[in-house]
Amino acid sequence: MEPVRVKVYGLFSRTRRRYAIEAVSGAVFGLILFVAWWLGWPYLRQRLVAHELPPLLRAVVTVLDWTPWLLLGAAVCKGMEVLFVLRCFARKEIHARIRNSPHQPDPGKSSMPSHSYAPTKEDKFAFGVWCLQNRGRDPFGDQTRPELPALECIKGLAQRNCYGFEFHDNDIIPFGASASQRDQIVRDVKKAIGDWGIKATMATTNTFYHPVFKDGAFTSTDPAVRLYTTQKVMRALDVAAELNTQVFVFWGGREGVEVDASKDPVEATKWFRESINFLCNYVLSQGYDIKFAIEPKPNEPRGDLYLPTVGSVLAFITTLDHPEMVGINPETAHVKMAGLNVYHEVGQALDAGKLLDIHLNGQKPLRYDQDLTFGSDDLKEAFFTAKLLLDHKYPGTIGFDAHPHRSEADPWDFVDRNMRTFKIMKEKVKQFNDNREIQDLLKEIHGANANLRGLTSKYSKEAAQKLKDMTFDPVQLASRKLPYERLDQLVTELLLGVL
Repeated sequence: MEPVRVKVYGLFSRTRRRYAIEAVSGAVFGLILFVAWWLGWPYLRQRLVAHELPPLLRAVVTVLDWTPWLLLGAAVCKGMEVLFVLRCFARKEIHARIRNSPHQPDPGKSSMPSHSYAPTKEDKFAFGVWCLQNRGRDPFGDQTRPELPALECIKGLAQRNCYGFEFHDNDIIPFGASASQRDQIVRDVKKAIGDWGIKATMATTNTFYHPVFKDGAFTSTDPAVRLYTTQKVMRALDVAAELNTQVFVFWGGREGVEVDASKDPVEATKWFRESINFLCNYVLSQGYDIKFAIEPKPNEPRGDLYLPTVGSVLAFITTLDHPEMVGINPETAHVKMAGLNVYHEVGQALDAGKLLDIHLNGQKPLRYDQDLTFGSDDLKEAFFTAKLLLDHKYPGTIGFDAHPHRSEADPWDFVDRNMRTFKIMKEKVKQFNDNREIQDLLKEIHGANANLRGLTSKYSKEAAQKLKDMTFDPVQLASRKLPYERLDQLVTELLLGVL
C-alpha cells in the first residue's frame, strides 16, 4: 500500500514517516546549535569586545547575544509542533487516505484503516461461508470471480478475528458426497476450527438449489420430496452437532407458490409443521444441544413464500409441539423487501424472546434480494438496528448475510467493511446514550404524567374501577409539545460526526 498522506488544517502535506524524521531532526539540530553557541560564544565575545568595534559590529554582537535563546525557542516550537501533530492523530483530525495495492491482497490482513474499529472475538461477528463463496453471478451475467474453497473462507475469517462462520451443508460437503468423503471433510473442518480458533455458529440445509426442490421442500406436493428434505436436514443436523453448532436455521427459499391454485396454504403450513415437529424430536432423541430458527422472507425465489414476516413466524411457532426449541433469524433485506421496518421487526423478535440469530446486510426497499453490505444503503437504519441489539444485550452472534459487489475480485474488503461499520455504529450508540442533550430530550418526551405509569400492568377490579373513575382532558393532553424534529436532527448530526 501507499504511505498514508496526512493533512493538518492545511499547514502541511507530507508522508507520516518523512514528517517525523524532519521534525525530530530539526529539533535535535536546533538543540545542538544552542549547546554549541552556549559553550563557545562567551569566549568569542570576550575577544571581540576587547577591541574598539564600529557601531555595525556592536549591533551584530548584540544580535548574537540573543541567538542561543532564539535557537532554543525554535527547538521548543518544533517540539510543540510534533506534539500537536501527534495529538491531532490521536483525535482523528488528520485525514488519512489509504489506497489498495494493485497486487492481490493477503486474506489475513485488513486493508481498512485500523485503530479502535478492529474486530475482536468479543464482538461475536460471523459470516456465512456462502457469502464469501459468491461468484458474482446474477440472472443476467455469468460469474466474475472464482469460488473460494470452504476452508479458505474459514481461514480468512479466522485471520480477521471473526468469532464464527455459518454454513449450509453443501457449502462444505458437496451434494451427493459419499459417507467417507463426508467424514473426511468433517474431520478437516473440525481440525480447522481447533487450529484457527473459530466457531461454527450456525448451520442450515440447502433445500433450494437442486431441481428436486423446484416446487418446495417441506411444502412440496410430493410426500417423497418432503421426506427426502427431512432426511437431508437430519444429516445436516448430525454434521452441525459434530461441529458443536447450536443454532440451526430454516430458510424456506422454495416454500411457496407462483400458482395459488396449486396448493392450499393451510395444507402447506401443516406439512411444514409436521417436518419441524419431527426434526425437533430428532434433536431431542439424539441429545443434541441445538435450537432452530426460522428465517422469514416474503418472496424470491418463489413468487410468494410462506412465513413471510417475523409476526407470521411467531404465530407459527405457537402451533409447534416444542415451541421452546424454535425462534427467529430475521434478515435486514428480507424485512425491507416486505416494506417493513427492520427496527420494529427485530424488536418484535426480541420482545418475544425468540431472537436466536440475526442476519445483517443492506437493502433498498421493495426490490429483489440485493444482499448489500451492512449500512451501505441506510446509516440511520443500521444505527438503530445496532442500538437495539446492544441496548437489549442480545447474546447471540452478529451474523452478516450479504455478498461482495459483482465488481470485486475477492471478498476480503467486503468482510472488513461489514465488521467495521458495525463497530462504528457501536461507538455511535455509546455517544447517543452519553449525549446530555439527547438524553434530556428523551426524559422530556417520556416524562409526562409519570405518576400514572403501571396502572394497567396488572388487572384488578380496583384498578379497573380507578381507571373508569379518572378524568382526562384530551385538549390538554394534545397540547403537549413533542420535540421530535430536534431529536431526529441530533441523531442525524451524531451520525454525520458533527455532534
